[in-house]
Amino acid sequence: MQTTNSIIDMLQSTINRLIVHGEAPAGTRAEHRLAEEIKSIFEEQLNLTARLIGVPVVVWSDEGSSVYGCGSELQAVAWPAYPGGVVEGETVVIQGLDELRERDVAGRIVVSEAPLDPDEAVAFYRVARARGAIGLVFYDQFPGRFRRIVVVDAPFTLSSTGLAGIPVVHIRREDSRKIVECRRLKLVHGGRLESGYGYTVEAILELGSGDYEVIVSAHHDHWLSGANDNLAGVAAILAVARLLSSRRGVGRVRLVSFTAEEFGDPGLPGWYWAYGSRKYAEMLEAMGILDNVVAVLNFDIAGASSVSLYSTSMLKRILAHLADRIGFKFSSLEPDTTDSDSYSFSSLGIEAATVMGYDTWLEFYHTDVDTPEKLDYNKLATLVKLYTEAAIELLERGWKAFSYSEYAKELYIHLRDFPPLAASLYRLQRAISIAEAHGLHHILANSYRRLNRVLPTVVYSEKRSGAVELESYIAPPLLYLSDLRTIREAENRAKGGNCQEAITILEKLDIFRVTSHGRLLPSPGEGLDFAGCDNLERILDVLERVTRHRLWESSIAAARSVDEVYESIVRSIPANG
Repeated sequence: MQTTNSIIDMLQSTINRLIVHGEAPAGTRAEHRLAEEIKSIFEEQLNLTARLIGVPVVVWSDEGSSVYGCGSELQAVAWPAYPGGVVEGETVVIQGLDELRERDVAGRIVVSEAPLDPDEAVAFYRVARARGAIGLVFYDQFPGRFRRIVVVDAPFTLSSTGLAGIPVVHIRREDSRKIVECRRLKLVHGGRLESGYGYTVEAILELGSGDYEVIVSAHHDHWLSGANDNLAGVAAILAVARLLSSRRGVGRVRLVSFTAEEFGDPGLPGWYWAYGSRKYAEMLEAMGILDNVVAVLNFDIAGASSVSLYSTSMLKRILAHLADRIGFKFSSLEPDTTDSDSYSFSSLGIEAATVMGYDTWLEFYHTDVDTPEKLDYNKLATLVKLYTEAAIELLERGWKAFSYSEYAKELYIHLRDFPPLAASLYRLQRAISIAEAHGLHHILANSYRRLNRVLPTVVYSEKRSGAVELESYIAPPLLYLSDLRTIREAENRAKGGNCQEAITILEKLDIFRVTSHGRLLPSPGEGLDFAGCDNLERILDVLERVTRHRLWESSIAAARSVDEVYESIVRSIPANG
């Protein structure tokens, strides 16, 4: 194993070589040059055969944006996914989302400080649009930087379609003083949309005989500077390749740098991200290769000072154990994130993980000050070591690396409060233990994939406040259990004579929700109308009865899916098992 200093040298050298290509949205010439550069590094420095895989994308670029007011012309950056245009109108300066809901912004251009959390920025945009604003000028919380965030009108699902309906631009904080007193502004949004091709880069490292494969991945398309999001990840997969090339082992490692993680799906869905990895996973599945993939190890914003592990359950145990062994401490251990490329694989039932420092990188996220000198190279080098050791272990052990009985036990613990489902999971747990004793790990791997393509649910929801959320649930009953707990909390407040507090709690219920694949789900907050406190008791009673029924129905449906997997395992166990 190479020293930490030598790994750091590799990382710094690679990032400095890649960052000269500048901003590289999917499908642009800059992205193509960057992909060619990554391919060259694989071939020249690692002696690997690499290829570019063309992916049809929608290309969004900023052809030049400005804000005009009070005799000043201010440089701006446009936010995707508006197709570009010019608006002019009266100005209204807003301090936060609460004021936005109260002020008259119809027909006006809103000027406001950008929320640091991108989800809050999206919520602010949607409320401004809904209230009739014709444009939005954000200035940053920190001086000396531009920031680019994607905003769309459509729900965050794969089945929705929709661009941004009004132009949004971002200016430097220090420039905002020049326009906040202006009565009128002219906003020039330089967005442009066209068709093109992005390029995923793939190299295969053969470690020895065997059919098992591990994918080590990152994405290279990026907004503005992109050192940590995500050229650091690209440098990390190249460093992993360098370390693995000096090790003997079995199987092969696919080293993949994805296009179109930030944006690029030609269908323009609300779920606009991770398109390149989604297409790559679909390609491997169509070729029958995905059946041999033991796990996916993904880097994204991994050069932050604080990094969390987002992973499916069984892989998480392995990575956490290896991290302890090499003295690395994650900030937190989380379920796999829907926000990165690993989810393109975990949604197909593949064990997948992303190491990411998103929460501690928000100050620099999608800005022109996401630069190489800000990275924590020691942490990034340690993560390179972690993924190198994980790849070796996963390839040597294959499906035996995973404890399917522990996974089944974990499912049972989370879902044992739902009687139909609990009984099915108990049977499944026993069948898995017997199958493991018979060494039927390949059967269990296929069963795990089947179960994890149907049981987990990702739900996009909208609140009465304008907030939007994208939440993952191990199984649908947990969604309705969350509803039931909110309703019961409101009931307790109402019984205590706190009617207004009860109404405030009920207003937290979703008014709209849909699964990531576009299936509409009942929204308990939709259509709720509180005419004072007189009808509150009746509303609470109806809400609880309806939610209990949905909880029971979803438990039965989930139990059927579990039973199908149970029966397939039982059929594979020898008769004397």
